[in-house]
Amino acid sequence: MVNKMLTSSSHAHQTNLFGTDLLLQLDPEDPLVKLSFAIPWQKFDQAFAIHYTTGIGAPSKPIRLMVGLLLLKQLENLSDEEVVVQWKRNPYYQAFCGVTEFQQNLPCHSTELVHFRKRIGKDGFETIFQMSVGLHGRHAKEETVNIDTTVQEKNITYPTDSKLAIKIINRLNKIAKRHGIQQRRTYLKEVKKLRLDIRHFRHVKKRSKAKRALKRLRTIARALIRELRRTLPAYCLFEFYQKDFLFYDQVLNQKPGRQELRQQQVYQKAIEIMFEKAPGFAPTWQITLKEAEEEMKNAEKGIIPFFRRMTSSSTGSSAGQQENSSKKVLELQDQSGN
Repeated sequence: MVNKMLTSSSHAHQTNLFGTDLLLQLDPEDPLVKLSFAIPWQKFDQAFAIHYTTGIGAPSKPIRLMVGLLLLKQLENLSDEEVVVQWKRNPYYQAFCGVTEFQQNLPCHSTELVHFRKRIGKDGFETIFQMSVGLHGRHAKEETVNIDTTVQEKNITYPTDSKLAIKIINRLNKIAKRHGIQQRRTYLKEVKKLRLDIRHFRHVKKRSKAKRALKRLRTIARALIRELRRTLPAYCLFEFYQKDFLFYDQVLNQKPGRQELRQQQVYQKAIEIMFEKAPGFAPTWQITLKEAEEEMKNAEKGIIPFFRRMTSSSTGSSAGQQENSSKKVLELQDQSGN
């Protein structure tokens, strides 16, 4: 990262003989003005000064200016480009960042915010977050927090997906590297090629190639598991990795159930109908999916009722035979009694 010479931030607002302080021209009851007085800007200067040099490099932007732009970006839900432009147009934004006179130029280029975020890193963001939480005091501590996770990404994937097999292969290679085991093969190049082949899983003409790639990934994962079971020390195998290996075997041996296979057939039929009606995925996808569902139902109506009739007739005939035999036994007992 390019060295930057630290530029001190201005926190004091003094009266000017030739001009008026920017704060004196603004509403003191504005939320941004009140927030600017409540934030301990000196703490940011002390915390982030270690990322700058004292006498080498080009002069940097003041730390208060950069931190203020990041806070305004989050408060107003703006992008880097938008917050820089809005800072130029809005005097309250400038006063929030510690400017004493109205500026007609941009505070910095939008990419300076990217460099500043990289400079302070994760620890710097945690410092800013702790400050924002500390401003609220007791109100920041809620007994219950309601979070809407409707659009939040979930760590869920299908058990038969190639991602699981690739993840298992990567973990096995890491285990071997951690314990200094010389593997016969790591399969990294082959896995990379197979990952590309998996992309065509929904293509009609290339589905068989994708299935072969998925099968090969499972084979590679099983081969690595067998190799580590042979080469790992006994104490590592039984104390640390035995449960993991059993879990990997269970994941690799999983197969879709009857309902999942039927759903795959429905999707396959819908894709075939889609290619016939319109090339590519069009807004008629929902209609074609319903048509495929109806076709599968009609196909099942012809097969399942036939088996039901056959099984019911066979069970009915057997039940009738049992009833006739029981009647004959009763008649013989009556005759013998008489």
